[in-house]
Amino acid sequence: MEIKSRFKSFFLSIIIPVFITIGLFIVSIYMIIIPEFEQNILTRKREMLRELTNSAISILSSLNNDENDSLLTTEEAKKQALEKIASLRYGDENKDYFWITDLRPYMVIHPYRADLNGTDLSNFEDAHGKKLFVEFVDTVKQSKEGFVDYMWQWKDDSTKIVPKLSYVKLFEPWGWIIGTGIYIEDVKEEINKIENRLLKISLFITIIIVSLLLIVLFQSFRIEKRRILAEENLSKSREKYKTLVEASTEGTLMIFKGSIIYSNKIIEDLLGYSKSELFEKYILKLFLKDESEKSEGIKLFNDAVIDKEKPNSIHQAQLIRKDHKLVDVEINTSKMQLEKDEVFILKIKEQSEEKKEFGKEMNKFKLLTDNIKIGIFRATLGRKSKIIEANPALLNIIGVENVSQLADTSILDLFNDKSDKQSFLNELNTNGAVKNKVIRLRRQNATINTIAVSAVLVLDENGESLYCDGVIEDITEQKQVLERQENLIMELQTSLLFLSQPLRNFTKELPICNYKTLVFDATKIMSKKNSNAILISSDSDDIIGIITDFDIRKRFVSEQQTSETQVFKIMTSPIISISDSAMLFEAISLMQEKRINHLAVKDGSGKIISVLNNEDLLMVHRNSVSFLKREIENSTSVEQIAIIQKRLPLLISTLIGIGANASNITRLTSIVFDSIMNKLIELAQLELGQAPAKFAFVVLGSAGRDEQTLSTDQDNIIIYDDSDEKQEKENGKYFLKLGSLVCDWLNEVGYNYCKGEIMAKNPKWNKPLHEWNKYFRNWILKSEPQDLLNVNIFLDLRTIFGDNRFINEIQQNIFELTSNHRPFLIYLTDNTQRYKAPLNMFGNIVLGSSKEKPDTFDIKSTMVTFVDFARIYSIKYKISEINTQKRLKQLVEKTIISEQAYKDFINAYDFLMQLRFKHQVEQIASNQVPDNYINPEKLSNIEKSLLKKVFGQMSDFLSKLNYEIKGTNINT
Repeated sequence: MEIKSRFKSFFLSIIIPVFITIGLFIVSIYMIIIPEFEQNILTRKREMLRELTNSAISILSSLNNDENDSLLTTEEAKKQALEKIASLRYGDENKDYFWITDLRPYMVIHPYRADLNGTDLSNFEDAHGKKLFVEFVDTVKQSKEGFVDYMWQWKDDSTKIVPKLSYVKLFEPWGWIIGTGIYIEDVKEEINKIENRLLKISLFITIIIVSLLLIVLFQSFRIEKRRILAEENLSKSREKYKTLVEASTEGTLMIFKGSIIYSNKIIEDLLGYSKSELFEKYILKLFLKDESEKSEGIKLFNDAVIDKEKPNSIHQAQLIRKDHKLVDVEINTSKMQLEKDEVFILKIKEQSEEKKEFGKEMNKFKLLTDNIKIGIFRATLGRKSKIIEANPALLNIIGVENVSQLADTSILDLFNDKSDKQSFLNELNTNGAVKNKVIRLRRQNATINTIAVSAVLVLDENGESLYCDGVIEDITEQKQVLERQENLIMELQTSLLFLSQPLRNFTKELPICNYKTLVFDATKIMSKKNSNAILISSDSDDIIGIITDFDIRKRFVSEQQTSETQVFKIMTSPIISISDSAMLFEAISLMQEKRINHLAVKDGSGKIISVLNNEDLLMVHRNSVSFLKREIENSTSVEQIAIIQKRLPLLISTLIGIGANASNITRLTSIVFDSIMNKLIELAQLELGQAPAKFAFVVLGSAGRDEQTLSTDQDNIIIYDDSDEKQEKENGKYFLKLGSLVCDWLNEVGYNYCKGEIMAKNPKWNKPLHEWNKYFRNWILKSEPQDLLNVNIFLDLRTIFGDNRFINEIQQNIFELTSNHRPFLIYLTDNTQRYKAPLNMFGNIVLGSSKEKPDTFDIKSTMVTFVDFARIYSIKYKISEINTQKRLKQLVEKTIISEQAYKDFINAYDFLMQLRFKHQVEQIASNQVPDNYINPEKLSNIEKSLLKKVFGQMSDFLSKLNYEIKGTNINT
């Protein structure tokens, strides 16, 4: 009876609605879908007629042009036109045609009705009495083109008359009407085919649905029989397990669907409940004191009762007695299967004193982990990996408030670089542990921090991984401190290099006068030579003393000497001197020891050749990086900054002369440039007021990579926060003013405008964040030549002022887009292959990079190849570093390139950069505008040899890049 009742319910709730749905489906086909198809087909046919007629018109237009150009007479043009139109055919049977009438209307040409050619068609009617040719004329006179329906013979069969739709168009130069049409029968035939096809499909679907219903009906009967049988078995099993529970020597509970269905006396005594009271309780209530502890209680319940990852295991927990006191227990959970239902058997015993002590120690350990600054986590691995435990420090590092915010989050999801994820997993699975691995971590607010992660893999008794325990330390500040230390070391190294230079690089010649010269005349010589001291010589031209401004003030003016006083009376003698081969620090030490302001410098023969004074030493100090930076920061005008910037070439020249490496030099130029940019932006904001939204002033290209030389122009943009349309417009006005002001000032200071106008003063490159994301998406997915040029410039971007999160978000978008669009990397690689090493087949350097300087080669183009190599690899392996050398260092750390390849690359790149700096410094010293065109004839033989070797290495790097990205070698 019960089964019949369920069948009736099934019939009413499922079978009838299904058949109603099928009926509605069939009705919709004939009432909606087929009429829509018919309309679409007619529309498509109309478009086809229009396009075909336009093609025929183009033939007439071409011949008319020949007539107008006097290539054909009017008669010849029309004759050829009629021949071509008469021969045109189309359609499945190649029997559809074109015809031509004039405006009278007379038939000019008809392929199948030659009897109509040349006849007056004014009174010609179709089978329904429509004067169709007159209607053709009316249509073109009204709108020059249009559709007309009428009755006409079936193609070339004059005995069969059917409905037809024609399109006619006026060819004005000759007053002709050209037309062609379709037979409505063709459309009906297509519709009939569609109807038959849809009917078959509908029938097929109906048969499938009916078959499925029969299967479902059959399965439902089977399931219902099994359910009744299962309930009988469950009733028997309950009796059996009840006997087991009551016979147990430990406290025992049997749980079915969260409810307690049996208990023994031991557990009843332990908790203070009677059997009936326990049966009325939901098991979760034994883990809760009140609703405020609900989440913690659910966690304890899940751990102790339904932890599917660790079945048949023992858990420590606290249960709540009837008197609301807590009792520490151990719970051993086992699971029984009754048909498809699960029954949990909980064996419960009170904890021993030793285990209670252990629990207290564990609580102390938890208290410790909750209060240290190092993040601690436990995470499962595999496809469904997730963080299952985390202390407050880790939550703070990640940027979330509680563990629930990390639901279904893998520890690997937090790693910013994909290569870091793979490297971490490989090391953990291979060695069973990871120690102090430095990784870039992406926080919840999209900012990037640097962390050191250590982890240990925990295995089960079968050697399978259960989870990993690990610690994470945020070393972002440490890294920043390290970078500051590196800058300080670089500054100290630079200073030491300065102090270790020979004195001959800093001294200058002083005027000389005879010891009998009047003091008055000596001062005239000093003024003429713009000198604050003069050397005194004997009659034999030996230097016997010196007079300084100080000597004249103290010994001549203060003592009121006469105008006839000779210099020997006020000179300082003997002169303290030092060898010109001595180092600068030795001279400073001697001057401090003797408390003098001038120090004579002797050559190898002992002859005094020049003098070193305090002003010379002050200039050395004023040209140091820290002094320049401090002066820029204290500047109050653009003019002051421009004066300071002009001292940069002198500093670079000195560094090159003493053999400083290229990375230190580029770092110095970047420090000065960054200081100037920051100061100019501050000055601009003082003039314009504070920004209306968060923004980032971003530099690109060589400035973005910290690789600027002395021949560099501006490449910069502004990115600002998204907002509503009205506010965005106002923000745009402010930031465009800011960009224009800063770019104009940079040009005044000495950083020329970008020839391609990639500057923040250009509205195109001064946009809110969503517009920049759109730019990058288009560049990467379209990959047009100009897009590749833009990406090459914009991939090297660095925040110089403002909020760095914009760059972080854009960089992540770039990595996601490029990882899903492999052709982009291939296009970038192809772009690098266009540059060939400037060596001919005989190994000589090929010149002619510049038409203005045909005896030179472009060293910048050579270096761009090295930059492109590092950039493409950094995109492929999601490396966030921008500086070329740092990108390569990351590739080594990730074992993507070898240590030897890295050294070869860096040596080659440093050599090219030093060569470039040396060339530009020499140009500035000669009052030339610095550029990148080097004449090989001005290089030493060693430099030429090294240059050729670098060109060879460049070809090797390009081959490796081509093979890595495209799987082919450019040399094969």
